[in-house]
Amino acid sequence: MYPRDFRLNKNVKNCIAVLLKYYRKQLKMKQKDFITYNNALICSMDSYSRIENLHPIKSDSIYIYLLHQIGATIEYDPAFWANLQPLFEQLLHDVTFYHIHNLQKTALKIKKLLPTDSSDIFVKEILDLCDLIPNYYAKCSDMSEEQFDKYMALLDIFTKPLKEIIKDMLFTYTVHRTRNAKKEQEIFEFLKINESDTPLNILNRSYMHFYRGWYLDCFRDSLELERIFIETENYNRLLDVYDAMALLYVELQKNQNNIYQQKLFKLVREHKDQLHKNKYLQSLYQCGMLYLEDKEYEQAYPFFVELADQDDYHYLPAALIANTICTLLDTKPDPAILKEVRYPERFPQHVTQFHEYYRMKYSDVAAEKLEDFLVMKIAPTLAREDLYWEPFQMELENVLKITKHYYVKRKLKIK
Repeated sequence: MYPRDFRLNKNVKNCIAVLLKYYRKQLKMKQKDFITYNNALICSMDSYSRIENLHPIKSDSIYIYLLHQIGATIEYDPAFWANLQPLFEQLLHDVTFYHIHNLQKTALKIKKLLPTDSSDIFVKEILDLCDLIPNYYAKCSDMSEEQFDKYMALLDIFTKPLKEIIKDMLFTYTVHRTRNAKKEQEIFEFLKINESDTPLNILNRSYMHFYRGWYLDCFRDSLELERIFIETENYNRLLDVYDAMALLYVELQKNQNNIYQQKLFKLVREHKDQLHKNKYLQSLYQCGMLYLEDKEYEQAYPFFVELADQDDYHYLPAALIANTICTLLDTKPDPAILKEVRYPERFPQHVTQFHEYYRMKYSDVAAEKLEDFLVMKIAPTLAREDLYWEPFQMELENVLKITKHYYVKRKLKIK
């Protein structure tokens, strides 16, 4: 613990400032109320404004008294946290290799070194993070919106290994939840992933380069990651690289032999036992997507049906794609992709409603009701850059062929 005459360095003060600002807002307190204790001012408004704007003031005691306002203290010195750094590095290693079991054990080791009854503000944050990280990866990008907002606000208080993990969680959460290219770009830039030098976030950078159409940058990052992951026998992440490279070849080498598609299929075939279940399920998605990109719909369809049937967490996106394929092929879908959605809270409302539309469609609901559902329920919440915009247009077009209400397209400003 800190001796009585300890000094807070600039970095610690700024970390405290970030926490004070976040929890003050959580308490819905104005600055003038936050700096008042028992009708006495802890500091001036000017001083507190400087603190929140990361311009440290000289007095350590003011920071300590302000922490009392959120029921927290500072109890452990920098040497204590330096001793935990190797375990934080191990957490990053476990995440990078997608070793979920090891990740859970490492997080537990850290928690055992931290007193659960401590009021130290940093102890509390590390304990919370050690609960979140293993759960997030074990359950495929599972966190609440409150947790997302919290770590967006608190990112900079953590050391590099933890910060790199948090960046990965926040970015992949955005990709999996929003399915919105504009939002993904905003989060990517906010997190400054382009500046990261860890394989974990270089991987995210390569994906972002692909979606932005920066194919040379994507190719350069992916080649380097392929080398690293082959050398380290990191098959879980090599799968991610082959996902991106196979899609890149689809984009740039149309109608030519896709060597990375073959590498992906070979990896899944030869190293299935070394892949985490989540990664195997991911491979089903990517193999299906590769066939989908080639418009080989009949070959793509079973991959998405198997994914929907095996995995509750990925059920909804897999079922939506499979249903879209059924529309393209004009065939009736497998019952597995028309089941009631589990974990609907994980997805935007228009995504769950789209699935409800397909359930209605194949329950012999009248075309007029399907039209109303598309126009009144889905259209108002669906952005044109959304991945589901084209399937929406296709379904609407098919329904309007029956209802003859073509004025709806003018109303929605659809050509």
